[in-house]
Amino acid sequence: MAIKGITTKTMKDGSKAIMVRFKYQGRAYPVKNFTKLYGIKTQKEAEKNYLRLKSSLVRVKIHLLNKLIPLTTYLMKEKKL
Repeated sequence: MAIKGITTKTMKDGSKAIMVRFKYQGRAYPVKNFTKLYGIKTQKEAEKNYLRLKSSLVRVKIHLLNKLIPLTTYLMKEKKL
């Protein structure tokens, strides 16, 4: 599976770096050097880490929503009283 935002870049010193960029729900995240950040050396490793990172964003969003809904409900009840 090829993911559009994953590329290989040859650096000035001749080394190769895996660069990743992606969008999630309309927000563009900056290009990250996965070789430098996570020690990734292949496209396949980058794809796995990319998918893991994206699923982490989903989990954080769900967690925040679960905290926000009870707070909103509480505030609505307080406003009615």
